[in-house]
Amino acid sequence: MNNKTIRRAIFGGAILGGLGLMVGCGAGGEEIGDEFAEAIPTSEMLRLEAGDAGRGGQGLTLEQGLGTPSELKNHADAVVARVNGALEVTHARIEALIEGVEPREVARNGVTCKIWETDGDRAHWLLSSCERPARGEGFAFLLAGRPLASTSEDDYLPVFAGAGARLEAVEGRRRGAGRVGYNLDNLNALTGEGPTGKVGIGYRAAGRARQLNIGLKGFKAAGEERDISALYNFKKVEGVGGRLAFKVLTDFMTREGGELSRGQDGVDEFGRVALSFAQGKGARAAAVACGGSVGEGRCVGLHQCWAPSGEVTFEELAEGSEARPQWEETSCPALREALDAAPSEGDLSPAPEGEGGLPAPAVPGASADE
Repeated sequence: MNNKTIRRAIFGGAILGGLGLMVGCGAGGEEIGDEFAEAIPTSEMLRLEAGDAGRGGQGLTLEQGLGTPSELKNHADAVVARVNGALEVTHARIEALIEGVEPREVARNGVTCKIWETDGDRAHWLLSSCERPARGEGFAFLLAGRPLASTSEDDYLPVFAGAGARLEAVEGRRRGAGRVGYNLDNLNALTGEGPTGKVGIGYRAAGRARQLNIGLKGFKAAGEERDISALYNFKKVEGVGGRLAFKVLTDFMTREGGELSRGQDGVDEFGRVALSFAQGKGARAAAVACGGSVGEGRCVGLHQCWAPSGEVTFEELAEGSEARPQWEETSCPALREALDAAPSEGDLSPAPEGEGGLPAPAVPGASADE
C-alpha cells in the first residue's frame, strides 16, 4: 500500500479495495457519542455464539437424556473461540486508539474524516473513519500499520477495512450494517504474533436481531498447523435463540470392534455442522462427518440435542451424507430456526469469485451503502 493508495483509502472510500476482501458485523457496543467512531463495528458486534450452554435456565432434566457432554457442542465452542479470538486481536487495537488518542478531523474534496494515530510496541498505527457522501449515508474505515522505525507512507500495511452504516441504537447499544475485512497476514507481520490469513464478514444488526456471514480464506489460528477456508453463517435474536452453521476438520468419530460411534481416536473427519439453539432451553445439532474413521468415501449423520448445561438429551447416527434427523420432541427443545438437515458442502464453501473477490457473501439487506 503506497502513499497514494493510503491517501485514496482515507479520503476516497477505496479502503475495501486495499484489503482485497470485505466483511461486516452486527450488534453490541455502547454508544460513545462520536458518529465516526460508532460506525466502526466492535468485536462484540461481530462475535459468534453457540448457544447458552452452561448458563443454566429452564432446560431438560438429565434423566430425560444420555447425560454426557456433547462433542458437537464442544466442536462449535472451539470454532467460536477460534474466530472470536482472531477478531479480538484487531479490535483491541482499534478500541485502544479510539479510547486513548484524540482524533484529528480533516477534510478533502468534500470528504470529512477523523484520524487516530499512535505508536505501539512494534508499529505505528493509523485508524481512519470517513463519511461517504457520494454513496449516501455511511462511513468507510481503515486500520493500517507500519514498522515503528519507518516514516514512509509506502510501508503502511492494511489490517482492517470496511464500510457500514449506523442503525438505530437499542437500549444504548450500537447497531449497524455493512461489511469489513481483516488481513491477518499483515497484522502478524506488524506484531510478530497472532493468527494469519484473511477474514471477510457481512453483517446486519437491527433491533434485537443479528446476522453474520463470515468467510475464512487461508485462516490459521495461532499455534495451529492447518489453515481453513470456509464460510460460517450465524443468526440470533436476543432472548430467543439462534443458529450457527460451520465446516470443520476434527475428530468426530471412533471405531471400536468395527462399530462406529461418536468419540475421539486421533483420526479427523471432515464435518459440516448446523446447530439451532433456544435461549434457556438447549439446542439441536445436525452434522455430517465424512472420511477418517467413517471410511474413505463414506459419510455418517450425527444428530444431537442438549440441555442448557451442554449434556446430551437425544442422539442418533444415520448412514449417508443426506441423512435427516428424526428428532425426539420430548428430548429436544422447540426452536425458532428449523433444523431439518446438516448444511451441504455448497452452503459452507466460500465463493471462488464474487463482488470484490469476497470470501463471504453479503448479508441480505446489509449494504455498505445503507
